[in-house]
Amino acid sequence: MEWVSEGFIISVREHGDNQAVINIFTEKYGRCQGLLYGRQNKRNIPTMQVGNLVQATWKARIENQLGYFLLEIQQDNSCHIFSNYWASYIISAAAELIYRLFPERESHVRTYKHLLQLFPLLSKSLMHAIQEYVKWETVVLADIGYGLNLSNCAVTGQSYDLSYVSPKTGRAVSESVAQNWVNKLLILPDFLQVSDEKSLSEATESTSIIELLHGLNLTGFFIEKYAMAQLSTTLSLQARSRLINVVNTAIKQHKERSVTKVGIST
Repeated sequence: MEWVSEGFIISVREHGDNQAVINIFTEKYGRCQGLLYGRQNKRNIPTMQVGNLVQATWKARIENQLGYFLLEIQQDNSCHIFSNYWASYIISAAAELIYRLFPERESHVRTYKHLLQLFPLLSKSLMHAIQEYVKWETVVLADIGYGLNLSNCAVTGQSYDLSYVSPKTGRAVSESVAQNWVNKLLILPDFLQVSDEKSLSEATESTSIIELLHGLNLTGFFIEKYAMAQLSTTLSLQARSRLINVVNTAIKQHKERSVTKVGIST
């Protein structure tokens, strides 16, 4: 058995003295696992970094075997980490989500294609990068059967004035009909109302930084309540929690700068 495909490295685990167990997320074959020989080889060390796009050749005697990989770097995404500290948190969170939610060898083409769009945007500002990451999480939810309907109100059907999301249905709710249930609804950030024709990379810095947290809380609710609940594990999404901490820190710093500016002006 043998196949060749591009894919993202999503996990690397040492195995023996000079081997590693690698998980790669590909468009056609989904999440695939295999051995990499020569873990300490100078050629393999920079290649087998989580988030890198590689051309992988997988070989095994029969299909159900673990098999082994031959890897060739296609896109080194570690450059984003050196430019922006938040890039490593986004890469880790995305890799963790794929590893935990997607069964091995199950194709998720839409999630893969959106991941191809996400990683180049990690060189953008924190606002742009995390907005795009949250949008990617909505694609993951749709891929595993928990898609959100954020295009119109669940009650009135209108496509404007959308401010909340029902935690039961995953559908948007307009401001005008949400007054009696605000405390039970999830906040819908403005940037998730961007149309499919307009990339989130075009979103402006005028978006409030608190909306990043609203977006992560929204997708996180459905990931935890529905997707993670189907898994036989009590482990939390630690990489995603660290990303949320990054956003909370950015919010705190933004507030401190605002207070300082007010103090200087007075």
